Amino acid sequence: AVQSILSEVILDRSTPVRDAVDRHFAPGYIQITDGAVSDREAFIKHVEALRGHIQSGEFKVVDFVYDPVRGVFADRHVFKAVKNNGNTSELEIYMFGKLDGDGRVTEVNEITRVISGASGDSELARVRH
Repeated sequence: AVQSILSEVILDRSTPVRDAVDRHFAPGYIQITDGAVSDREAFIKHVEALRGHIQSGEFKVVDFVYDPVRGVFADRHVFKAVKNNGNTSELEIYMFGKLDGDGRVTEVNEITRVISGASGDSELARVRH
């Protein structure tokens, strides 16, 4: 499910960002990426900006654990992106999250690292413009 949500929200340009976020993320959504806190509107701006920086991409979930009683999950996924300049980047993301009763994400806390690409590619995880 994480792979399909991330693919829809970030890579599916036929779906407006706000529509995809509304479908999968709760109204009070909070994201913490490498220590930087974003509310839902900042997350939407991030996704819009990220879509503008990449031509294409692919998510691969490596590890996933879900506790339905507590509504929490953890995953490790790899994001491979082709940037607009044709260069590629590969990021590994460790993500911990919470879901509401409707199955929408309420909170994510993630740490990212660049596996390959330019040294500044870590900014893809936080880009806002």
